[in-house]
Amino acid sequence: MKGVRGGVLRGHEDAVGAFQRVTDSVIIIVTHWAACRLYGETWRPAMTSATAIALVMFFFISEFRGLYKPWRAERLGKEVQAATVAWLWVVPLLVFAAFATKTSTQFSRVISLSWFLSTVVGLALVRGIIRLVLRELRRMGHNTRTYAVLGATECAERIIEAFNDRPWMGYRLVGTYDDRSKDRHHQFAKVDAKAGGGVNELIKAAHEGKVDAIY
Repeated sequence: MKGVRGGVLRGHEDAVGAFQRVTDSVIIIVTHWAACRLYGETWRPAMTSATAIALVMFFFISEFRGLYKPWRAERLGKEVQAATVAWLWVVPLLVFAAFATKTSTQFSRVISLSWFLSTVVGLALVRGIIRLVLRELRRMGHNTRTYAVLGATECAERIIEAFNDRPWMGYRLVGTYDDRSKDRHHQFAKVDAKAGGGVNELIKAAHEGKVDAIY
């Protein structure tokens, strides 16, 4: 049962990325509509076109910059920064498109600025909420990943300590693997690191799907 429990959402990073694409779409659309409502502006076809263009631009830039890759090993700040940069590329492109098509007079500067700024806030908030949900799932033992360390060395101890200090990443240690005799193994003092065997045992564990990552 432990293997099943730890495997909940295993391999579902693509699903999380797809969900983020949907929420990002909703944020970009809703923030533009809300800005119009807030300032009493009637929604016009030009606004629909601007929103659609913004979506296409945002997702093109986001895919190019790897915004929807798994961010498990990265801090929230880096992910928020990546989303913000992707959106900030969209803003000048939209402005340029409006001037190039001579439709800039159809858009309120106040509404546009409100849309641009509120989208940044929305992109950051939704990522924070998703992180909190995933963190809670990992705390409960779900959506975890296993890892092994090759070599019972001081470097291995630092790697294990780094993962222990970041429980929100959801990584569980399988063990350390080293072909050397035990008297040559580093004595782990700061972390609990069980010996998993030699390199052959590590290869076998990886082939059997017991190890998701090797360091």
